[in-house]
Amino acid sequence: MKKLYILLMVFALFFSCKKSDEEKLSGIVSKKTEVITSNAEKEISKQTADFDKDKFYERSFLLDWNSFIPKGRNSNFLPSSYSYTKHGVKYKTLIIWKTYTEYGMDKLLQSYAEGGEMGGQSYTKDDTGKKLLVAGYKYDESGCLISSIEPIIYGEGGQMEALYEYDSYHRCTALYSRYIPEIDLIPYSAEYDQKAENCIITQEGLKEYTPINKTNDVLECKSYYVHSDGKKDLISTIKEGKTEDYFFYNNQKVILINNRLEEIKDENGVWKFLYNEDGQILEAVQTSNNKVKEKFFDVKYKNGELIESKYDDGKSVIKTIYKKYDSFGNWLEADIYYNHDGNCSFTIFRDIEYYE
Repeated sequence: MKKLYILLMVFALFFSCKKSDEEKLSGIVSKKTEVITSNAEKEISKQTADFDKDKFYERSFLLDWNSFIPKGRNSNFLPSSYSYTKHGVKYKTLIIWKTYTEYGMDKLLQSYAEGGEMGGQSYTKDDTGKKLLVAGYKYDESGCLISSIEPIIYGEGGQMEALYEYDSYHRCTALYSRYIPEIDLIPYSAEYDQKAENCIITQEGLKEYTPINKTNDVLECKSYYVHSDGKKDLISTIKEGKTEDYFFYNNQKVILINNRLEEIKDENGVWKFLYNEDGQILEAVQTSNNKVKEKFFDVKYKNGELIESKYDDGKSVIKTIYKKYDSFGNWLEADIYYNHDGNCSFTIFRDIEYYE
């Protein structure tokens, strides 16, 4: 009996010691964890202090790429573009119209006949001399494009409006659209707004922005097509940033000197620009991969006003004669000539409204 009692005491002492050791070990691990966690938090805090989050993680694009990337004769950086506007002014709306001459309409209808049946509604001889809508644009006071309208001249006709949504950093985050089944409405008029209010708005696109390289200040933008069920498909990925010498936008590189566009490098070669003493574009030259230089755009000015420009992409030549300006120096009326033809094909009219 005495031996059994001694054995029980030994077991009790053993488990008591084991429990005490476990408590000590647990305390040591806990303290080490606290130290590791504290050090990690300090490191994160130190890294966060090294840069301004608002300037990097949530910044906008460094440049307005719509004004720089080459897109042919309608590039916004060319003064002959229908949507070209001078910087430093707050635009509210820009509405562009086209009026065909009899000569121009005959040429257009001839191209329809040569191209075969295009289907649905299109221009007819009766449209000669009429003011036909080309496009409409609406901006907010910060300069962001919030709406664009284009006519649908085929099928049932009408107008298609795109609506753009932005975040607090003026980055476009979403694209919506709505169809207005009347083609003769003046964009952004009271009648247009009343009709548009009853039309269904559908989300078409989504944009997401992510920083991927703090050292080189690289921002990534992914564009998605949004289906009616909410699912999204990736359309494109853009990476944008700045090195010591140039801005880059995927495969395009833009060189600015004193905030003036000097050179654009892309996959198809190099675009170079020549300016006059007033900082206005005089000509643009493209050097392709085979090193052949081609002057595709040149301009004439008189007393600081644009009076004539010529665009030549190797396939067609477009000459523009500018006839009327507003008090801000934006052109309002211009005649368009094709391929060295002495006859005007059509006239472009621009209605511009400004914020006060």
